Amino acid sequence: MTARTATTVRFARAFVVLVLSAFYFSHVFNLPAGAPLEAGMADWVDPNFINFLLEHWSHSLLTLTNPTSPPMYFPARGTLGYSHGLVLFAPFYLAVRPWLHPFQAYNATIFLVLTTGTICFYAIARNFLKLGFVESLLMTAFFASSPNLINEPAGIWTQRVSIFLLPPLVLAALKGRRTGLVQDGGTGETRPRYVLGWFAGLAMALFFLQDFYSAAFAVLVSSLFLAGALPLSGFGVARLKSRPTGPDLALGVGAMMGLAIFARIYLRAYLEHPSFPQDQLNNALTTLNVARVDWQRALRAYGSLRSFELVFAAAALGWLPWLRVDRTAWRCSVWFALVSVIVLAIPLRFVDSSGWDFSVWRTFIAPWPGFSSIRDPKRVIEAYELAATFLAALFLARLPRRSPVRVAMALVVLLLMVTDWNPTIFKFSRPIDVYRRWVEAPIAIDPSCESFFIKGASDAYMSRSGNMWSLYAMDAMFISLRTSLPTLNGYSAWWPDGWRLSNPQTPEYPTSVAQWIAQNGLRRVCALDIEARTMTPYVAPIQK
Repeated sequence: MTARTATTVRFARAFVVLVLSAFYFSHVFNLPAGAPLEAGMADWVDPNFINFLLEHWSHSLLTLTNPTSPPMYFPARGTLGYSHGLVLFAPFYLAVRPWLHPFQAYNATIFLVLTTGTICFYAIARNFLKLGFVESLLMTAFFASSPNLINEPAGIWTQRVSIFLLPPLVLAALKGRRTGLVQDGGTGETRPRYVLGWFAGLAMALFFLQDFYSAAFAVLVSSLFLAGALPLSGFGVARLKSRPTGPDLALGVGAMMGLAIFARIYLRAYLEHPSFPQDQLNNALTTLNVARVDWQRALRAYGSLRSFELVFAAAALGWLPWLRVDRTAWRCSVWFALVSVIVLAIPLRFVDSSGWDFSVWRTFIAPWPGFSSIRDPKRVIEAYELAATFLAALFLARLPRRSPVRVAMALVVLLLMVTDWNPTIFKFSRPIDVYRRWVEAPIAIDPSCESFFIKGASDAYMSRSGNMWSLYAMDAMFISLRTSLPTLNGYSAWWPDGWRLSNPQTPEYPTSVAQWIAQNGLRRVCALDIEARTMTPYVAPIQK
């Protein structure tokens, strides 16, 4: 095969991967019915907040304002630290926002993230693991269609699909270690891609700013695997003492810069709110009575077990001596099978009638710095899915080509996908027309207004959602971006001490507004009547 023919074949195969990825995610997004063009993903609660954060990134770039302080909880600063930051979603959103409505841009962003992550996973499998085309396609499809990654919760809390950002980051890091961009005069050698390595390190560290849960669980799963895989593969202390290469240093510098940015934004919020209430964590765990453990319920803690079955199948196939599997690959697969058992145990909580209460998560993981702020340990499955699929692909790559066990592994992957196919279709329940009515419609603003809070509205306003606290806050925050006036309202996982303006429907709301204004010495505050479309100077209630 000539070089030109090989290039043509390579591009043709890449085009097939692109088309198949776009076709699958078009189905997931219900694109044939036009749903992403008419409404925003999911409902008016957390999805609307995620959409707001992305709109905030766009607004910050256009107005050159501080991105670490979305306009909420005024006059509190650094308010991004109260929730996930979605910084790595922002480039996708910024690329499409000039031509699309905020809701459409949000839908397009998630679509592009999923498609990009899928294509980059294929590139790693094909170009770095050296799997065959069909094998790479199988492993990529196994990852991209995972029921634990593409499911109804992921269509609501889209920070969960942040795991699709890791393949592009890993691919950038791998490319950074290769030589390429600049020829060293006449020697035929090339200098390392320091800039690409630095960018990969920076972006990987900023993954914590993107979504702390995804980043923390990625560290946890990789640490559990490497703890056994490094000694089993013969990685000695001497290797650690070897001099780092230029790309290694560039990646390390980028990572340190990213971690410094993350700490600058989130450390204060973490010190204020180091953990969620214990009952919220317990509710997220699957509680089992040790006297009569329901193992079927225990195994249903995750939506699908097919990645676990793949790992156990790899360990079992490698154990058969006549298949002559590489012993290092087999030992590592057995270790990851043990890690899989730990992951299966993480969402479980065991109790008995005497009051005994045990959880792997609470006992061994939550005490580590940062992990106490995680409310739902089941989200470890996202990082596990990526690791399990990648390591299964690595195991496959270590097998001799056309060997029976390699063919058997590929057939196992295909069988697991066919028998546990993912039928998920995302929902779109935020009509653009409703947004235009309550957010984009003109508002008569008094010239004296320097900040505002939203007043309680009628049943007609509240009819689109039962979550009043998020409905009011989100509309106020979007209006704040449009008017460039900060709002006292807000919505996120945490909030500033002393802030109690969550629900304008409660009788205590006027008092809470007055207390927040007095506590912070605010002047020229206005009240937004979202139905009358007016913003007028606030008059404090008369104290009786």
